[in-house]
Amino acid sequence: MSGRNVTRVDLSNAALKRIGPPRRESAELARQILDEICRTLAAGGTVKLSSFGIFCACEKARWVGRSPNTREVVPVEARQSITFNPSPLLKACITGRQEKPRPG
Repeated sequence: MSGRNVTRVDLSNAALKRIGPPRRESAELARQILDEICRTLAAGGTVKLSSFGIFCACEKARWVGRSPNTREVVPVEARQSITFNPSPLLKACITGRQEKPRPG
């Protein structure tokens, strides 16, 4: 799956290969997991996936921006946004470095 976008079908097929449920069940499992993540973030919650990272819904305040073409001042309305903070394990996996063991 590396080098390209990973889709819901790819996640379903990975579950199918690793744990072997029927194709319909693995697709339903992937759908339920992603739906629960979406519901939690839409409600303003936080999703923590151990060894992967933290998704957090946050409120962006209203601010004044500037049009890059005309340099005109343009108000930008308040909105919700999602942030992602990768875990140290994910960062180490991506950079190829060994993660330091946790104390205790």
